[in-house]
Amino acid sequence: FAFQTALLKVQLQLENSFASVAHANDTKALLLCDRGGMDGKAYLSDGEWDKVLQRVGVSEEGISGGRYDTVIHLVSAADGAPAHYTAHETRRESVEEAVQTDHRTREVWSNHPRRQIIDNSTSFEAKLQRVVDLVSSVVTSPPTIPHFD
Repeated sequence: FAFQTALLKVQLQLENSFASVAHANDTKALLLCDRGGMDGKAYLSDGEWDKVLQRVGVSEEGISGGRYDTVIHLVSAADGAPAHYTAHETRRESVEEAVQTDHRTREVWSNHPRRQIIDNSTSFEAKLQRVVDLVSSVVTSPPTIPHFD
């Protein structure tokens, strides 16, 4: 709970800082984040998540609604390509646990209007190409950089 609170604060502050730099330079910019503000919810109970939001001073709608133009969920290799999933020092989940976490993470973003899921139905190289194609399509439609205060 304390970790997810701290992580959300840092995540939002980093995003706010990068968005401010982009606005200050008055140039087109694309901000890509490996994780989004809603991800922490996948690791907490609803009650704990509500406390995190309260302590950080944000709403779930504010995070999942207009903060991100597009959410791209890359499905874990554990779900669909388990032979390519490996646990190591920083990834300690079993295949089954990783699939469960992946499903919870996917679910916490389910209300985002432009959530895209990139599954494991192709080779890894093709999966990456699908991500590049998707990002390219987002960039060609006028992206907006939210101004966070």
